[in-house]
Amino acid sequence: MVSADDKSAFIIQSNNLYEVYHGSDTLHILLSIGGHEAIKAVARDKNGIFWIGTEYGFGYFDSNTKEFTKIETKLFNSVSTLLLDEQERLWIGARNNMLFSYDLKKRNVSPPGENRTVIRRMSSSINTRFRPSPIISIWVAPPDCYVSIKTYRPKKSRCPKSG
Repeated sequence: MVSADDKSAFIIQSNNLYEVYHGSDTLHILLSIGGHEAIKAVARDKNGIFWIGTEYGFGYFDSNTKEFTKIETKLFNSVSTLLLDEQERLWIGARNNMLFSYDLKKRNVSPPGENRTVIRRMSSSINTRFRPSPIISIWVAPPDCYVSIKTYRPKKSRCPKSG
């Protein structure tokens, strides 16, 4: 399931976004994109706009106007994950473990300073007492540079087993 509200739930399969009505359990296609594309990820914002990630990029679908708008970018093409945050930024997981952010208000990739601020906030919330060893790097790609971010995998617990 992608999203749900009081009247409907939304699901994806292949190149279709479906709406399922709760009361009648009926299903209908809300959006069908080209047969050569598959929907890989969907996020729904507070205005009811569906952000759609495919193997060939991303765009948004306005369920009120029934229009799909593709967003052109040369930074990436294949999208695997989408996540909306409280600052109205769309985080985009792209092919080859690349991570991008898209500012919904400005309709562009966020400047490097904003990405670094978010990353600092995220890393400062990690409890350093139990910080595990780094295992992988994620790359954020603003328009003019690349920034490496380290991620961590938890080590085995050193807490005594409860009896």
